[in-house]
Amino acid sequence: MKVISVIIAKYCLWMGNYGYNLKCPQANIRKGDKMSKRIILGVNISARTQAVPNVQTVLTQFGCNIRTRLGLHEATDGSCAPGGLLILDTYGDEATVGKLASALEAIEGVEVRKMEFERQN
Repeated sequence: MKVISVIIAKYCLWMGNYGYNLKCPQANIRKGDKMSKRIILGVNISARTQAVPNVQTVLTQFGCNIRTRLGLHEATDGSCAPGGLLILDTYGDEATVGKLASALEAIEGVEVRKMEFERQN
């Protein structure tokens, strides 16, 4: 079920980028909406195996507010590092992106940092 909701959220966001007026859960995405800032969230996960199920739940809940998601962790032959880093390029109003960041920070072992860039329209 989680995979389906992620696919629906990504499709919803993609179609919204082409001007379709879709009702996305957790997002107020309408034709012509633009963020005044581009907000990138860096999410450091110190205990990846314990935190990931809760992190994935939050990412699914805010799927329409995540334009790009990049996951990084150290992996070598026979072992995988216990920590990881996510980079999220967000979409939507600043209040909703703030709720996403707060929901992630509420998870034990997760730290969130924010970068903001002014949009050049």
